[in-house]
Amino acid sequence: MAAKKSRKKDILDCVRNVRLAILARPKNLFYFPKGPYYQEIRTRPPKECLTYIATERIKYLAKPLASKYTPKYVKPRIPKHHVKLSSLYFIPTPRLITLAKPKDPKSSPKYQRMKLEAEKRAHAEKRKAAELAKFRANWLQLRAIPRGKPPHHKHPVQVVYRGRKIFVKEEELANYLPKPLWVQKHGEPNMDTLNKLAVPRQRTEKYRLIIPRDRYFQIRNRNLKAVLPKRIAEICHPKVLPEEALLDLQFQPFTVPKAALKYEITPRMEELAMPRERAEAAEDDVADDAFTVPKRALNAICTKRTAELAKPVIRE
Repeated sequence: MAAKKSRKKDILDCVRNVRLAILARPKNLFYFPKGPYYQEIRTRPPKECLTYIATERIKYLAKPLASKYTPKYVKPRIPKHHVKLSSLYFIPTPRLITLAKPKDPKSSPKYQRMKLEAEKRAHAEKRKAAELAKFRANWLQLRAIPRGKPPHHKHPVQVVYRGRKIFVKEEELANYLPKPLWVQKHGEPNMDTLNKLAVPRQRTEKYRLIIPRDRYFQIRNRNLKAVLPKRIAEICHPKVLPEEALLDLQFQPFTVPKAALKYEITPRMEELAMPRERAEAAEDDVADDAFTVPKRALNAICTKRTAELAKPVIRE
């Protein structure tokens, strides 16, 4: 160990001396080996630089820090297995014993999920195979039917269209024939609109006879179909008192609080409780010509909208 330490010290001293020599050189000297980009400085360094002696401070600063050293890798020792004495005497609980048992892989949610996906995949494959079999059966059934006689070939007709001779099928011949003058001027009629206009309209009566009825005793048909709500059915029945209350003459269904019996009304409340007095209308307010019609009303002409609104509303 002593030899190792002395060797390490010698190496550090050697490194320190090299470091001091580098720092002691002037900046205008290039101490790297000559290369392709090296230019020799011909100016001679001053005498002070060559005879320079490093101070204690420079020597201290030149010393490398201990934190900069890269320590040598030492392989860690694996400690031997040691079991505590208390662990040897430990008695496991039934819960720990059940948890320590290996689980069935089929009961895990991952296995169940994979199983469900496999079943879905197999079901989809079966369904696809059934669809293909059905399609193949239909295809064979269609091909098994004997083919009929092919239709007679119709030769195209030669037509002169815009100064050129072209061949056109008989089905498309109407598009190339000259159209009537009224069709060229107004265009072809829209048959859908003509069919809609050709349908006769249903005539509705402008006025309908309404039979007068006694509204007090007669009930509408739609009211007879109304369903009685449960709450209204409960409220419509009278409240039945017990037999003991009916026999007791001093029975009081409710009590009045004492504070209400001792309450005294205020003047303002009494003033507000009084009904509002209204002035009686004078008998002389009615004019002599109360029922006369103005002249401009006699010359008025009823508009179409007013006549429509004046008609009675027809209700079922």
